[in-house]
Amino acid sequence: MIIKKKTGELDKVLGNVNPDKIQEYFDNNSDNIYNDELAFSEYMKDMFRIKGYTQQEVFLRADMPERYGYKIISMEKHTVQRDVIIRLCMASEFDKAETNRALKLYGLSELYSRIPRDAVIIVAINSKIRNIDEVNDLLKKNGFNELYSFALD
Repeated sequence: MIIKKKTGELDKVLGNVNPDKIQEYFDNNSDNIYNDELAFSEYMKDMFRIKGYTQQEVFLRADMPERYGYKIISMEKHTVQRDVIIRLCMASEFDKAETNRALKLYGLSELYSRIPRDAVIIVAINSKIRNIDEVNDLLKKNGFNELYSFALD
Protein backbone atom coordinates (compact mmCIF):
# COMPACT_ATOMS: atom_id res chain seq x y z
CA MET A 1 0.00 0.00 0.00
CA ILE A 2 1.36 3.40 -0.94
CA ILE A 3 -0.17 6.40 0.75
CA LYS A 4 -1.51 8.88 -1.77
CA LYS A 5 -3.10 11.45 0.52
CA LYS A 6 -1.63 12.94 3.66
CA THR A 7 -3.53 12.51 6.90
CA GLY A 8 -4.31 16.23 6.97
CA GLU A 9 -6.00 15.93 3.59
CA LEU A 10 -8.12 13.04 4.82
CA ASP A 11 -9.00 15.03 7.95
CA LYS A 12 -10.26 17.89 5.74
CA VAL A 13 -12.37 15.50 3.69
CA LEU A 14 -13.80 13.98 6.88
CA GLY A 15 -14.71 17.47 8.07
CA ASN A 16 -17.29 17.60 5.29
CA VAL A 17 -18.60 14.03 5.44
CA ASN A 18 -22.16 13.54 6.62
CA PRO A 19 -22.80 10.56 8.91
CA ASP A 20 -24.87 8.86 6.20
CA LYS A 21 -21.97 9.18 3.71
CA ILE A 22 -19.25 7.45 5.74
CA GLN A 23 -19.22 4.38 3.49
CA GLU A 24 -18.77 6.66 0.49
CA TYR A 25 -15.71 8.16 2.22
CA PHE A 26 -14.29 4.65 2.73
CA ASP A 27 -14.99 3.71 -0.89
CA ASN A 28 -13.41 6.89 -2.29
CA ASN A 29 -10.33 6.64 -0.10
CA SER A 30 -9.73 2.90 0.09
CA ASP A 31 -6.11 3.32 -1.08
CA ASN A 32 -5.45 5.62 1.87
CA ILE A 33 -7.10 3.72 4.70
CA TYR A 34 -5.36 1.10 6.80
CA ASN A 35 -6.90 -2.22 7.72
CA ASP A 36 -7.44 -1.99 11.50
CA GLU A 37 -5.70 -5.29 12.19
CA LEU A 38 -2.72 -4.45 10.00
CA ALA A 39 -2.51 -0.68 10.51
CA PHE A 40 0.86 -0.86 12.28
CA SER A 41 2.33 -3.20 9.68
CA GLU A 42 1.10 -1.12 6.76
CA TYR A 43 2.25 2.13 8.38
CA MET A 44 5.73 0.81 9.11
CA LYS A 45 6.20 -0.65 5.62
CA ASP A 46 5.01 2.63 4.07
CA MET A 47 7.36 4.63 6.28
CA PHE A 48 10.35 2.38 5.55
CA ARG A 49 9.70 2.94 1.85
CA ILE A 50 9.32 6.71 2.31
CA LYS A 51 12.50 6.89 4.38
CA GLY A 52 14.37 4.78 1.83
CA TYR A 53 15.15 1.75 3.99
CA THR A 54 14.51 -1.92 3.46
CA GLN A 55 13.18 -3.88 6.41
CA GLN A 56 16.47 -5.75 6.58
CA GLU A 57 18.41 -2.46 6.85
CA VAL A 58 16.10 -1.24 9.62
CA PHE A 59 16.52 -4.44 11.64
CA LEU A 60 20.29 -4.22 11.27
CA ARG A 61 20.35 -0.55 12.31
CA ALA A 62 18.01 -1.34 15.22
CA ASP A 63 20.36 -4.12 16.34
CA MET A 64 17.37 -6.47 16.18
CA PRO A 65 17.34 -10.10 15.07
CA GLU A 66 15.97 -10.05 11.53
CA ARG A 67 13.56 -12.93 12.03
CA TYR A 68 12.12 -11.29 15.15
CA GLY A 69 11.82 -7.94 13.36
CA TYR A 70 9.82 -9.46 10.51
CA LYS A 71 7.45 -11.08 13.00
CA ILE A 72 6.93 -7.77 14.82
CA ILE A 73 6.32 -5.82 11.60
CA SER A 74 3.91 -8.44 10.23
CA MET A 75 2.09 -8.57 13.59
CA GLU A 76 2.77 -12.31 13.75
CA LYS A 77 4.43 -11.71 17.11
CA HIS A 78 3.45 -9.08 19.67
CA THR A 79 5.69 -7.46 22.23
CA VAL A 80 4.92 -5.40 25.30
CA GLN A 81 8.43 -3.95 25.10
CA ARG A 82 7.81 -0.39 23.92
CA ASP A 83 11.56 -0.02 23.34
CA VAL A 84 11.35 -2.56 20.48
CA ILE A 85 9.10 -0.21 18.51
CA ILE A 86 11.21 2.80 19.50
CA ARG A 87 14.31 1.00 18.18
CA LEU A 88 12.59 0.39 14.84
CA CYS A 89 11.51 4.02 14.62
CA MET A 90 14.91 5.41 15.51
CA ALA A 91 16.63 3.08 13.04
CA SER A 92 14.25 4.36 10.35
CA GLU A 93 14.88 8.01 11.20
CA PHE A 94 11.30 8.70 12.29
CA ASP A 95 10.62 12.06 13.88
CA LYS A 96 8.70 12.32 17.14
CA ALA A 97 5.26 12.48 15.49
CA GLU A 98 6.01 9.47 13.28
CA THR A 99 7.35 7.54 16.28
CA ASN A 100 4.27 8.37 18.34
CA ARG A 101 2.00 7.27 15.50
CA ALA A 102 3.83 3.92 15.29
CA LEU A 103 3.60 3.42 19.06
CA LYS A 104 -0.10 4.30 19.05
CA LEU A 105 -0.90 2.01 16.11
CA TYR A 106 0.93 -0.80 17.89
CA GLY A 107 -1.16 -0.21 21.02
CA LEU A 108 1.60 1.28 23.18
CA SER A 109 1.83 4.62 24.93
CA GLU A 110 3.30 7.52 23.00
CA LEU A 111 6.48 9.30 24.05
CA TYR A 112 5.57 11.84 26.72
CA SER A 113 7.81 14.77 27.60
CA ARG A 114 6.81 14.70 31.29
CA ILE A 115 8.34 11.24 31.69
CA PRO A 116 12.10 11.78 32.19
CA ARG A 117 13.29 8.72 30.25
CA ASP A 118 10.93 9.60 27.39
CA ALA A 119 12.31 13.16 27.47
CA VAL A 120 15.82 11.81 26.84
CA ILE A 121 14.54 9.71 23.93
CA ILE A 122 12.69 12.73 22.51
CA VAL A 123 15.89 14.80 22.72
CA ALA A 124 17.74 12.02 20.87
CA ILE A 125 15.07 11.97 18.15
CA ASN A 126 15.02 15.76 17.84
CA SER A 127 18.84 15.82 17.71
CA LYS A 128 18.76 13.16 14.99
CA ILE A 129 20.71 10.67 17.10
CA ARG A 130 19.68 7.42 15.43
CA ASN A 131 22.53 5.10 16.37
CA ILE A 132 21.17 2.79 19.09
CA ASP A 133 24.51 2.73 20.95
CA GLU A 134 24.56 6.54 21.05
CA VAL A 135 20.96 6.62 22.31
CA ASN A 136 21.85 4.07 24.99
CA ASP A 137 24.89 6.14 25.99
CA LEU A 138 22.66 9.21 26.34
CA LEU A 139 20.16 7.25 28.44
CA LYS A 140 22.90 5.83 30.69
CA LYS A 141 24.59 9.22 31.03
CA ASN A 142 21.31 10.60 32.36
CA GLY A 143 20.69 7.72 34.77
CA PHE A 144 18.16 5.67 32.79
CA ASN A 145 18.00 2.10 31.53
CA GLU A 146 19.20 1.51 28.01
CA LEU A 147 16.73 0.59 25.29
CA TYR A 148 15.60 -3.01 25.63
CA SER A 149 18.35 -5.35 24.39
CA PHE A 150 17.70 -8.56 22.53
CA ALA A 151 20.71 -10.08 24.24
CA LEU A 152 18.42 -10.40 27.28
CA ASP A 153 16.13 -12.87 25.49
